[in-house]
Amino acid sequence: MLGLAADNASVMMGHISGVQARFRTILPNIFILGCVCHSFHLCSSAAAKKLPRTLEDFIRSIYNYFAHSSKRKEKLEEFQKFVDLKPHKILHPCQTRWLSLQVARELGCP
Repeated sequence: MLGLAADNASVMMGHISGVQARFRTILPNIFILGCVCHSFHLCSSAAAKKLPRTLEDFIRSIYNYFAHSSKRKEKLEEFQKFVDLKPHKILHPCQTRWLSLQVARELGCP
């Protein structure tokens, strides 16, 4: 075995009794890599906590404004076409999807 890639849970990456520690006792030169996407998400989440709560509330309010009205969605699509944007749906920002708040912000404010 040359390497191990795993999520960043302590059961996998723990330095004392994690899977990676057990592999290192058998294979001291093994290449260990934590999940880059998960690490990026943790960094982004920590950075987002430094932003004012009002920004997240504003993004959520944009979603709520369009989400429950077919007429508003239709007007949004008309506007997107008018300003030469590819029509797209407003994404629901949520905590369980990686970086969904960032994607929702990018689509709303390219």
